[in-house]
Parts: sequence; C-alpha cells; structure tokens
Amino acid sequence: MVEKAEITLQLKNHHDAADFAYDCKKREKELSRQDKSVKMFSFDLQQCLPTPYLKASMFFYKRPLWTFNLTIHDGATNKANCYIWHEAIAKRGANDIGSCIYKCLASLSNDVKHVILYSDSCTGRNRNSYICAMFAKVLEDHPTIETIDHKFLVVGHTHLECDTVHAQIEKKKKYTSVSIQHPHDWSNLIAATNKKYITQEMKQEEFYNFNALMKGKYTWRNNNTEGEKFEWKFVRWLRYVKKEPGLIRYKYSLGLGDPFKELNIKARRKRDQNYELAKSYTGPLPISANKKRDLLDMLPLVNPELHSFYRNLKVEGESVVEIDTDLDEIEVNL
Repeated sequence: MVEKAEITLQLKNHHDAADFAYDCKKREKELSRQDKSVKMFSFDLQQCLPTPYLKASMFFYKRPLWTFNLTIHDGATNKANCYIWHEAIAKRGANDIGSCIYKCLASLSNDVKHVILYSDSCTGRNRNSYICAMFAKVLEDHPTIETIDHKFLVVGHTHLECDTVHAQIEKKKKYTSVSIQHPHDWSNLIAATNKKYITQEMKQEEFYNFNALMKGKYTWRNNNTEGEKFEWKFVRWLRYVKKEPGLIRYKYSLGLGDPFKELNIKARRKRDQNYELAKSYTGPLPISANKKRDLLDMLPLVNPELHSFYRNLKVEGESVVEIDTDLDEIEVNL
C-alpha cells in the first residue's frame, strides 16, 4: 500500500509539473502578444518527408531521399517559419537545428529585447552545449536582444504549436494531388497548406559548427560555479544574458521563485573574442549506394528535368569532405 501511494504521488507530481509548464507557455505567449519587445517561440523538427513522394505501391519499400523541416512557431502572430533542407545538404543534429534557430533569431527586428523558446527535451537536438553556444553567439551578434530563455516541457507532455503545424502538413500531404518529386516541392506544399506558414530553404553554407565555437571560444564544464554537478537530464530552464557573456543560468524547474544556478563556460585562457563561425560542411553529403540505386529505380515516375538532380547525388565512398560532430554531445553530457 505504501509503494502504491508513492507511485500515485509521483504520477500526480508529474502531471502537475506538465500542467504548470503548459500554463507558463500560455502566459508567456500572451505576454509576447502584448509586448513587442518580447518574442515567444516554440520549435520542433517534423517527421522526415520522403522525396520523391510516390504513392504507387511498387515503390513502398524503396529508400527515398529525406527532406527535413524545422518549424519555429511565433506565439504572438501564430506564424510558422519552416526551415527546409534535404539530407544531401545537411544532417539533422544539434548543429543543424541550431543553425536554423540562429538564422531565425538573427532576423528579428531591433524592437526585440527578450526571446523565450520552448522545445521538447531531446538531448541530441535541443538540450546540449551546441545549442548553448548558438544562443551565446546570437546575443553577441544581435544588437538589441538582452536575454534568451530556453525552456523544456515535461517528457511525455511535449505538445507544441509546431505539432499542429506538422499535422496540417501531413494532412495536406496525404490528400494532395500535386506531384512531389524534388525537395523544393515540399516547400511549395507547406506554403500552400496555410498562408501563415512561411518556408525558407536552407543553403548548405548557412549550417554552422557550433561545437567548434564551444571548443574554440568557450570551455564546457560539468560542474557549476558552486562545484555541483551539472546534469542535463534534469534541466528545465536555461537563461542567457548579454551583459554576462560566458555565464549560463539554469534551473531544474520552471518555478519563478526557484533560484538559478550558474554554469561558467568562459575559457580559462583568453581566446579570440571575434571568433568566426565555421561551416559545418564543405561539400555535398553522400548517401548510401542502396539508396542511390532505389532513387534511380524511381526515375521513370519523375520528371525527366529532375533526373540529373538524383543522378548527381554523391554516394558513400566517393571523395566528399565534410564535418560531422553532432553526436559527440550525447556521450559527454548525459
């Protein structure tokens, strides 16, 4: 009976924390509508989009080229910026997600002073030092943003406005009569789904290596300023302040009254303060030989004008130079 009571209490606390997180997001969305100096966003990566998208059953087991869509939803305007790329341009790790967010925040007007972002707690993409380095760079580059708050919803209760956007895109995809034969066609379909969905096709040179920034300008530490171990799996709120570069405040809750702890990522030795972001990739990314073969098998149902796009895709083993450091973070900080 005691064990059952403990489990019941834990479940209640879990649901209370989830409800509180949703209430916080709702309150800050309303704040962003009333105060133009505050921007509140949620962001999430959509399920991979197959390209070409062929409904013929004979191609069901063929390997498609994957197209990615990171949606960043503006809580004040209900507009969704959809950043689109495919797997021969970039991957979908923390550097790639961070590059889309960096592009979004860098474009904000000079009216904005405070940015609040909500996401799920995926360590590989959203909750890691790469994203920390990216936010630090945003504060350094943007002339008016003073504070960035990144908050994480409770695991199992991570419904975001982006999920509604993605559901509408999936519905449009299911019933569309428009042919989707190239990654650009996904951009057209998303834009046609809702007039508030704004698509931006990412270029390879817009993907940056924030891991190199962390190692080149900062130093990641596993203990906070009080000597306590910093534990990613419990982090619910990260705060970055322009006036205190190299200092990350964090909480294990979303409670306003709970004190922040501090993590100092300043390098012990003075490093180049004008550090330039390195590009993540220096050339087309290769796909597997099996995928290339399947894509070529699908060409009879693809517009002949697009055949060269698929035929020119690089294959693993060919001479391609790239930088891929996205998964190191999981091993270091879990």
